[in-house]
Amino acid sequence: MSSVLLIILEIYVFVLFGRVIFSWIRPDPSTFLGQINGVLLTLTEPVVGPVRRVMPSLGPFDFSVLVVLLVIQMVLIPLVTRL
Repeated sequence: MSSVLLIILEIYVFVLFGRVIFSWIRPDPSTFLGQINGVLLTLTEPVVGPVRRVMPSLGPFDFSVLVVLLVIQMVLIPLVTRL
C-alpha cells in the first residue's frame, strides 16, 4: 500500500514541476503544448488552489506550488524510510 502511495506522490511531484515550467513559457492554448498545460492545470489546481487562497499575496510570486511540494516531501520521507 505504501509503495503505491509513494509512486502516486512521486508522479504528482513531476506533474507539479511540469506546471511550474509551463507557467514560465505560457504556451498558446490552441497548440499541443497548450493542451498539455491545460491537463497539468486540471490535475494540480484542486490541490494548489486552496493553498493559494490561504497564503498571503506576495505580489507577482506564487509560492503555493512550493508549499504543496514541501508537504508532499514531508509525507514522502517517512514512506521512503519505512520501505
